[in-house]
Amino acid sequence: MCSKGTTVYIQARSLVEHSTFFHTLPPTWSPHTCDLQHSSKVVGYINGVSGSTKERKRLRESVRACEQVLQRIMDEVDDCEEGEGWSEMIKVIDAPEAPLARLSAALSIVQSKLQPRRGVKKVTSAVAWPFNDDEVDKLLAAIEREKSLLGLALNMDCLRLVQEIRKTARDNQKQLDELIDAVKRSSDENEAQLREVTGGLQRVEESQKDLGDKIHGLHNRHDHQEIAVKRRAILDWLTPVDYAIRHSNLINRQQEGTGTWLLNSDEYKGWIETGSTLFCPGIPGAGKTILTSMVVQDLVTHYGGDENTGIAYVYLDYLRQHEQKVEDLLANILKQLSGCRSSLPSELNDLHKQHAGKRGVTRPSLQDILKVLPCVAALYSRVFIIIDALDECDDSDGSRTQFLRELKNLQQKCNAKLFATSRHIPDIIEEFDGSATLDIQRSSTWGKPVAVGFRTPSLIWPKHVPPTSHLTISGADLAAQCASTTSGIHITHFTATLPCIGVIMFCQIRRRVT
Repeated sequence: MCSKGTTVYIQARSLVEHSTFFHTLPPTWSPHTCDLQHSSKVVGYINGVSGSTKERKRLRESVRACEQVLQRIMDEVDDCEEGEGWSEMIKVIDAPEAPLARLSAALSIVQSKLQPRRGVKKVTSAVAWPFNDDEVDKLLAAIEREKSLLGLALNMDCLRLVQEIRKTARDNQKQLDELIDAVKRSSDENEAQLREVTGGLQRVEESQKDLGDKIHGLHNRHDHQEIAVKRRAILDWLTPVDYAIRHSNLINRQQEGTGTWLLNSDEYKGWIETGSTLFCPGIPGAGKTILTSMVVQDLVTHYGGDENTGIAYVYLDYLRQHEQKVEDLLANILKQLSGCRSSLPSELNDLHKQHAGKRGVTRPSLQDILKVLPCVAALYSRVFIIIDALDECDDSDGSRTQFLRELKNLQQKCNAKLFATSRHIPDIIEEFDGSATLDIQRSSTWGKPVAVGFRTPSLIWPKHVPPTSHLTISGADLAAQCASTTSGIHITHFTATLPCIGVIMFCQIRRRVT
């Protein structure tokens, strides 16, 4: 479509240049400028040209008017940033039975008569008018019919344009066919050609060649936007939860050098190179979550640009049990592994289509996710899965146990490496029996834990925990209570950020650090 639109425009501009040339041909032009062998032909041409001035003028003015319409259409397309409206209009006017196609044919007839034949000298080619009066009338009618339809496109009257195209298509095509036949018969009788137009046509092509590129660019931008919107909708359909936000917050809170001991450890390096699972248990407050964020960041830094490596991570939180069912967690891993691809895996697209109906899109089941997840993971040569705080995933309904079981199944089906942290919960430790283990230790000195290394943050309490005004406990008492239960964990920021809190809040915090 784009190349055809460009050709039509170039042809229109070319015709104007031809018409202008013929109009300005000096009346005193003399056959003495030609070779003697062509003198008789030149004299005959001068006699013939004198009677064609009116036809040249009519055709030139019609083509100029058509050129103005095409130029305005090109300007509108150029000024449209996203091209949504014009991309649809271009499709209408460039259809097989639409005005651009027929206008291109009419202008091609003229151009075919203008192109010089091999062996004909330029001066001879420039003076022979190839059209009779009937042909000019038919050409003018054909150009005017299509120009009027393009005017509707310029007014963005798409509905009326479609109606007029359907109404006039058969008649316009019939008249165009008659014009082609007439010109063909005339061409058989008249071998004289007009002046060589290659130079002028090349200049027009150089100045207007970007029209097709601009229209093509508009379509590409619109298509890319549609793909991006659809891609985001499918990924969010799996789960709206985005752990990247929490990961970014954790990275921003780190101090320089935090967690380097873990990244430099033999256990971690062995897990990266040949290992399958690395389990890192630790006491409350030892810095398991911040170390997990360091592992994620290290993997993203070294392998984030590798299309053969998939990375997925989950930060569990006991306050968000409503989004930590086994299907939620596995769906999030599927979302991340799918989002790493330049285009969504076909298996995921097919699953979404299966759930898209007239009444809306239904949620994927656990079985759906378990069916697609191994297929997507298998697209990578290796997959890293990082799970933080397994102990904060409720197992009262078996979610945590089933989650771990499905992760192990995934490891068996593809080259998936699992990194996990947890408190020392017997059931969880038993799940990792036989796996590589690296215990996360704390410092024996207050305020300087080995693993943590946080900048002092402002403490933000969960919104759903109601404060109490009738019974409070001081920040100093809270610090003392926390210190007695954690044997020196870094909790000095409590007293710096919270003078007093409610008893309910105190219980929530104490449960978290014990």
